[in-house]
Parts: sequence; C-alpha cells; structure tokens
Amino acid sequence: MPAEFDPYRDLLGIVTPTRPPDHYALLGLELFESDRKKIEDAATERMGRLQDMANSKIVDHSQRLLNELSAARRCLLNAIQKVAYDEVLRTKSQRAKLSGSGNQNQGTVSWKQQPLIITAVVGTVVLLLLFGVFFLRRPPDNANLIIDWPPGDRVGGRMYIDAKPQELPLTEPLRISVSEGPHRIEFQRDGYRKIEQRIQVAKHTVRLKLHWIVAKP
Repeated sequence: MPAEFDPYRDLLGIVTPTRPPDHYALLGLELFESDRKKIEDAATERMGRLQDMANSKIVDHSQRLLNELSAARRCLLNAIQKVAYDEVLRTKSQRAKLSGSGNQNQGTVSWKQQPLIITAVVGTVVLLLLFGVFFLRRPPDNANLIIDWPPGDRVGGRMYIDAKPQELPLTEPLRISVSEGPHRIEFQRDGYRKIEQRIQVAKHTVRLKLHWIVAKP
C-alpha cells in the first residue's frame, strides 16, 4: 500500500517527524543557522524547486509550501524576529527535556520555576517582535512609490530605477522614496518576462501593481 502523500517529505525531502517543521528544517538548515547567505541560498533553491511545479497537479501543495518558505525566510533574515523565534525553539526544547526527565532533579529547572521562566521568555519575545515591527519594518516616512510585489515573489527578483539597481527590502507592500519627476522602472524575476513602467512622480504617491507573465522557453 503506497504511503500517504506528505508534501514536506515528497516535495522538499524533509524526513523529520515534526509537522509542520520548524523554519530551519523547512529550509534544510542546521538548527539556529546564522549565516544570512546560507539562509538566502537555501530559500532561493527550495522556492525555485517549488515554482517549477506551478503547473503540476500538486500546485495547491506547492503554493502552500511556497508561502511557508517565504515566511521562514522573512523571519530568519530579520535579526529581531530570528532572536525571538530561536528563543521559542529553545524554550520548547527545554520543556521537552524537562518532560522526559520525570521527577529527577539534576540541576535542571524545577516545574515550579518553569512557568515563571516561560512567562518571562514569552514577554521578551513579544517585546522583541514589537520592537522589530515598529523599527525594522517601518517604511520611510517620505516614501512616494508603493509597489504591490509580495515578498515571496521577490526571491531572484531585481528592480532598476533609471537603470540603477535597487535594494529589495522585506516591507509589504514595497515602499520606496524617489525624487519628483519622470522615472523609468524595470522589474525582473527569474522565469518571467520583465516588466517596464514609466511613471511621473509629483507630490502624490504612485502605486504600481505587478502582473507577472511566465517567460516562454
């Protein structure tokens, strides 16, 4: 009898039993990996693999995993969110060890102390997340160009304003400050046709919505 379809195992090769897997397992990384390039490369490779399945019978599964990979990538590349997420994983690991140790007390935290520690950790995590959302993801106050381009679709993407390459931050929507006047903007994404836009920026905010078309082989 064939095994039940498991998108994590069958599409990404994740054999660990935890479902859903943590962000590191999802990206095929060592636990608490801190190398930003390794994180970025792993996310790009796995998301590219799933994007190749866009027209297959398992498109629903691949799209759901793409969303999860995008969320994992955003979290692990954000310094504040990563610290908070790692702390949650460490707390879960500590609770599992305490649960498996029974009533033995060999220098570990007692059950009476554990709720206080968990409460403190959760409070710290919440504060870190609030700090990260407010300070790290806050768009510039003078942003006058807004681009509807989901962060998950920016993997392998490039943007040029007047032929100059631009950084693609993780804010959603993408908010950029440009000078007033005419501008030529070009968007590129692996596997899709490039998008060219000519805009006139005045005192009002310009908003663009990208519609990607798959490039023919």
